[in-house]
Amino acid sequence: MLPDVGRALKYLWHDKGIRAAVARGYEYELNDSAIYYFENMDRICSLMFIPTPRDVLRARVRTTSVIETCFQMKGCLIRLFDVGGQRSERRKWITCFDDVKSVLFVLALSAYDMCLLEDANVNRLQESLKLFRGICNNRFFYKSSMILFLNKLDLFQDKIRFSGRHLRYFFPDYTGPDKDVDSAARYIQQLFQQQNSLPGKVIYPHFTTATDTSNIQVVFQVVMDTILRENLRQASIL
Repeated sequence: MLPDVGRALKYLWHDKGIRAAVARGYEYELNDSAIYYFENMDRICSLMFIPTPRDVLRARVRTTSVIETCFQMKGCLIRLFDVGGQRSERRKWITCFDDVKSVLFVLALSAYDMCLLEDANVNRLQESLKLFRGICNNRFFYKSSMILFLNKLDLFQDKIRFSGRHLRYFFPDYTGPDKDVDSAARYIQQLFQQQNSLPGKVIYPHFTTATDTSNIQVVFQVVMDTILRENLRQASIL
């Protein structure tokens, strides 16, 4: 990072107005990692800076194409495709997959009070519900197991407990306690599971915090076991 840019960012972070605006970042489109990077600005601006694993985990590049990653696990070749969830990206991939064994659908729990970048009149979580319903019941994924990642649990917890932006303000059907994180999270989980209209299709939900490596390691192992088990079942081995 250029020294002048680093100094400007550090001065910016010391401004009380900027800190107040960042503290209310849930009210507008502020990157989830903004506070993390601002608080680590001295280290990041150093000429000796080397990114840590946490720095890398906090970085985000918007997916704008279909990205394939291949790896081996328990003797099986896993092909993982990452696709963009934005409206403009969906038409690029929704009909591209046939014979997919498992679909990993990732949603942000903390987006329950946020709007789409593409349309300020559409709630982001409602849009995720609509997208999940379309994928879950799509003929291309009729035989695919559905694995649901309810992500950003850490941000969701803070928002439910401290922001005053109660879930019932945005989802009037929610009747649980305003500051009960577990009740609110289970309500959202049930909303997604109710989108499935195919008899016999199972949805495997997992609450995750992507920046928590210990959480993700456990969940990923469970997910891989689920995928392998489903593949064996479909092959009539189990």
